[in-house]
Amino acid sequence: ASFADLDIEVGEILEAKQHPNAEKLLVEKVKLGNGEIQLVSGIAKFYKPEEIIGKRILVLRNISPAKLRGVESQGMLLICESKEGNVEIISPNVVVGTKIYAEGQQPAAKSQLPKPQISVNDFFKLKLEIKDHFGYAEGKMLFAGNERIKTNKIKEGRIT
Repeated sequence: ASFADLDIEVGEILEAKQHPNAEKLLVEKVKLGNGEIQLVSGIAKFYKPEEIIGKRILVLRNISPAKLRGVESQGMLLICESKEGNVEIISPNVVVGTKIYAEGQQPAAKSQLPKPQISVNDFFKLKLEIKDHFGYAEGKMLFAGNERIKTNKIKEGRIT
C-alpha cells in the first residue's frame, strides 16, 4: 500500500460520547462530504466528548469497518502522536468533504470511484508523520485543499 491508496477526508464531529464498554474510547458521529458515519477512537484519555464537538478532523474513510468493544467504527480518526505519548487531533480549517492529498498527487475528484478498503496493518506500514508542525506522507507534504496539514501543539510525531 502507498499513501495514494488512502481515502482521507475532512469531517466534522457532530456528536461525541463515552464508549459504553471502554474508558479509553469515544464514539463520534461525524459529518462527511456525502453523509454521516460513526467512528470509535482511542482518545478519551486526551479529550472530553464535549471538547471535540464541532471540531474538523481527518477521517480515513477506506479502512475496513471494525467493531471495537461491540460498537462499529466506520472509519478512523487520524491524530498526531508524539514520542512522549501525547495526542493532538489534526484539525484543518477547510470545508467538510475536502480530500487530503500529498504533494505531486492530484486531489481526488468527487466523481472518482471509492478506493478499495485497506487493513489497519497496511495503514500502519505507511510513513505518515508530523515534522516541525507540518504533515508528511512518505516524505511528501500533505494538503487539505490549498492548506498544508499542520498541528498546533505537537512539533514532531506520527500520524495514526
